[in-house]
Amino acid sequence: MIIVIEGADLVGKTTVINRLVSEIPNSIPVKLNVVIGLDRNCVADIERAINLTAYSLMSKDEGKVWLVDRFIISALVYSNFLNRPSKLSVEDIKARKYAIIILGADEHILVKRFKERDDKHFSIGDILLLNKLFFNFYFKNQLKITNLHYLKNNDQDQLKNVIKYTKKLVEYENKYGK
Repeated sequence: MIIVIEGADLVGKTTVINRLVSEIPNSIPVKLNVVIGLDRNCVADIERAINLTAYSLMSKDEGKVWLVDRFIISALVYSNFLNRPSKLSVEDIKARKYAIIILGADEHILVKRFKERDDKHFSIGDILLLNKLFFNFYFKNQLKITNLHYLKNNDQDQLKNVIKYTKKLVEYENKYGK
């Protein structure tokens, strides 16, 4: 099973994945570099090939739970945000079978996390906008893409809910998905 955790910087993707690895047997964390286009002529092709090859490899390994930190939705959202083309599309998502959880966080939580971190690739304004863009992607595509979920990750209680929800997805897949 493949579970993709999507979302803007600072929403807690790594925290969720680390917790899931400790609580779900046979789970493997995967961090794919989302290529966002430096050379507009070839990077979009490379980006698409990396994402689809990774999916192909993971989907063949039965019995494992692949927890992927960013995938096709991140490539789409960040490419759009940076005004760089991507050859990936919603169709690339719909054609594959995996669960997608888009994490979001409230603005005051993102500001707090931003102040606590040293590695700042984007401004806080950019991060707040990206957080909204991920929610907008979910809102626009929730009926088109099966297994697309949106969850808030503001505090420990919501983190527990994200973990509980994801574990239920794995249980359901193990029981009915094969």
